[in-house]
Amino acid sequence: AEDLRRVVSHHQGYGIFDDDEQNIISMACLTTFGSDDADKWGWLAFVATLPKYRRQGLATRVLKELFRNSDEELKRVTTMGLYGSTYGAPLYEKCFGFVDRGTAQLITKKVTTKRKEVETIRREMVMGSSDQSLYLCLPHDSFLAIKELDYDVYGPGRETILEDLVSASSAGAPGWALLTENSRKGTACVGYVLSRLMHSYDNQNNSYFLGPVVAQSSSMAAVLVQAALATLPDGSEINMLVPRVGEDDEATSFLSSMYALDSKAVGTEPSRLMTRG
Repeated sequence: AEDLRRVVSHHQGYGIFDDDEQNIISMACLTTFGSDDADKWGWLAFVATLPKYRRQGLATRVLKELFRNSDEELKRVTTMGLYGSTYGAPLYEKCFGFVDRGTAQLITKKVTTKRKEVETIRREMVMGSSDQSLYLCLPHDSFLAIKELDYDVYGPGRETILEDLVSASSAGAPGWALLTENSRKGTACVGYVLSRLMHSYDNQNNSYFLGPVVAQSSSMAAVLVQAALATLPDGSEINMLVPRVGEDDEATSFLSSMYALDSKAVGTEPSRLMTRG
């Protein structure tokens, strides 16, 4: 519930209530990113309908209302993306003009005693050239560097949600930044992982979603995930969504490294990565 409240707070939400107007039976949320003086891009999420109301066209009605919305900010969204199920992908393609770009595999892993300690990970990190070194640091201690890397990858407009996720990582969810210190260019962030609590079953067996994971290479991403694992108690569970577009060797390599850590794929088929615009 906390995860849903956090993410929805950064979205524009649309929904249909039941006859008593007490419960939402179908919904969709859209987050927009970008600067105030330029075109924006959006991410569609939480497209969901309660099981007893499915196959009645409710999700289609919600999405049509979303795309008809006269909100000035929404009118400036020129590109939109989403993760669609195998069942939902044809709807997005046929009715709303989305194009299938690739896949996104949800993977999960239980935290066990068979994991490296953070100090071991630090010692094993491959050093760069003589004038450059890599080191791990907590997200709230390197927020400005994380924000610069995030801007380079995603563009402007993500500062608020990024700050929220850094705060979540500082409040007990695992998070790390991978910084590089170059004698000529100074300190910069070359990767980070943030997370948020999804479910709390008891003091030990909590479930976390790791993401975003942003790094310059799959090996750096694997180091960040291992550092996140090292900060969780045994019995916890982590979940990650790994996108792959075409012959993405880095994504394939990262997935392989996660499976080597005994991670498991969730579901029989990956989600579809789709865009419009």
